[in-house]
Amino acid sequence: MTVVVKPMTPPPIVARDYRILVVTPNHDDFELLSKILRKGQASDPHGCRFILHHIDDCCRALTAAKEWNPDLIFLDEKLQCEPNEPPVTKIQRERPDIPIVILTGHSNEFVAANVFHGNVRDFVSKSRMRFDSLFSVIRDATAAEQSDQAEETNLSILIVDNSSNDRGWIARNIERLPSYQVIAITAATIEQANDVLADQLPDCILIDDSFPGEATLHFIRKAILEHPFLPVITLTRLGRESFATESIRTGAQHYLVKATLTAEILDCAIRSAVEQKNLERKIACRDAYIYQCQRKEAEWRERLELVVRSAEAVIWDVSFPSGVVTVNDQFSKLSGHKVVENKTTIDAITRLIHPDDSPKKLFHEDVEPNCEFQETVVRIHCADGSWKWIQSRGKTVECDPEGNPIRAAGIFLDVTSEKQSADEIIQKNEELQRFAHVTSHDLREPLRMITCFTELLRQEYYDQLDQDAQRYIDFANNNAKRMQDLINDLLEYSRFGTSNEKATDVDLNSALNDIKHDLSMAIQESGALLRHCKLPRVRCVATKIYSLLQNLIANSIKYRDPERPLLVDVRGRREAGFYIISIVDNGIGMDQKFEKKIFEPFQRLHGQGEYSGTGIGLAICKRIVSELGGRIWVETTRQVGSTFHFSIPDHLILSLPDEEQFEFATEGQVDDVASPA
Repeated sequence: MTVVVKPMTPPPIVARDYRILVVTPNHDDFELLSKILRKGQASDPHGCRFILHHIDDCCRALTAAKEWNPDLIFLDEKLQCEPNEPPVTKIQRERPDIPIVILTGHSNEFVAANVFHGNVRDFVSKSRMRFDSLFSVIRDATAAEQSDQAEETNLSILIVDNSSNDRGWIARNIERLPSYQVIAITAATIEQANDVLADQLPDCILIDDSFPGEATLHFIRKAILEHPFLPVITLTRLGRESFATESIRTGAQHYLVKATLTAEILDCAIRSAVEQKNLERKIACRDAYIYQCQRKEAEWRERLELVVRSAEAVIWDVSFPSGVVTVNDQFSKLSGHKVVENKTTIDAITRLIHPDDSPKKLFHEDVEPNCEFQETVVRIHCADGSWKWIQSRGKTVECDPEGNPIRAAGIFLDVTSEKQSADEIIQKNEELQRFAHVTSHDLREPLRMITCFTELLRQEYYDQLDQDAQRYIDFANNNAKRMQDLINDLLEYSRFGTSNEKATDVDLNSALNDIKHDLSMAIQESGALLRHCKLPRVRCVATKIYSLLQNLIANSIKYRDPERPLLVDVRGRREAGFYIISIVDNGIGMDQKFEKKIFEPFQRLHGQGEYSGTGIGLAICKRIVSELGGRIWVETTRQVGSTFHFSIPDHLILSLPDEEQFEFATEGQVDDVASPA
């Protein structure tokens, strides 16, 4: 096997460092690549060095491509990014200046081309990685990036011929090619040619037809099967037309007769074959990209249709200038009204809307294109005379130059069942609250009489009774009072569901000052230190937010640890669209497993003899917070303390406080004093 180099040689290899980003989820592939390059680097006479950086996922690869600034990226075909965008596209969009080489497990480049698309520089088969071929790919890819506009191109041409004279003659003619800088590789046998292909991939093959039997045709078939974009030109001394036809049918680009062959003919044939295969490669990559896009589009369309069918949704698309509304078949199923060729009009659909709902804009024509989807719920009159609730969800998708809406799109959903269920739940809750309220009122009077008479009995005849009778009277009196507390709390709980009070602008700092004043006796008796940071102004019902804060602070005072001074902090912070208020204490705490139970009505963790109460306070707190659109939860540790958090949506926050100012009340005091919380 001989290598002939054209006298006008390619530019000499200059010693340099190659910064290579290897993006593969397989660490073993990176280790193999690294080992091959390190071993080759040690014996490389040119003094080139390879600096490798391994990344195993797409997102980090984008960051590394921006920050590490590699000369080349080896990208594994197995890498996964977003399902609708290949990794090549993402990386080239961010760093189009960095050449990419695909690492593939396939030996067939056409398969690799169908896996990836984009302006990749080359493909490298993992099973055939050798230093010479890798170095050639790295050098060519980086050189191509630096000199894309260069008119001359380096070509390696494999000459397969069993005649040494013909090999030399062809090599000499190749040396005269004006279009390329050529590296000629010669092979005297088919076996030597196979060895060359196993070690490196030439840019073109010239093969003679004089090998025994069909060896030449078998070689061409195998080479093109493994490398579909490899140009092959057959040469013959005899000029056999049958072989020429069969070789072209097998995949060769040209068939040249040696007797009439000149340097000009050879130059034209090689240039034509190489350019044809390069064009085929680009077309294959483009077709693969188009196929992938079409497949992804078909997959998403199929998923969308499945979702629409399962949700029984009406898809609509409206043109405002023409007033035409395009709908799918589901519209007729939902409304019972027939439409011709899935076309109707804005006026036709508007006439179906209930008079009480007609002012609502069903097609959201007042929504700007870059706004979020808007929702409207209306009633429409169906063909069978019934009314159905539908939810319209859509947005403007196109405007004219003046900003007026031209087109909108969205869906209709039948929410009749959900609306009826919600109304029934509201009605049943109202009935239950009225029942609890009326029942509690009806129970209060007989219970008041029982309490009065047991108290009279105790006052008038207590000293005349023996100890057992006295105990019975005390028991009856205490339980009557406890029953009275339960009824009062039940009334309080039901009142929070039926209150017609309007939301107002509430300063939580003023509310806390009122609470400190109302709880001043409990604060003094417990020796508690109550502190709070500056809190915001909130749009809410004043009595409810007052009750919420008072219940939580009173809870901390009630469940204090007698072994240490009580400290209660009220803190606030913004977080993910909410303002979080936290009441922190160093009381007795509890097991975290009871965090849900304590917010249920009449649930208690302690006996009546330990701590008084009915277990309704935290249930009221939960109800108030739910009405605000937030949530309430607790973080607690036994013998350490508890922190009750509740959230208020941002849209209810009217003004935020200066976070650097804090206030607290000291033991037995209700004055404000500066102190960090």
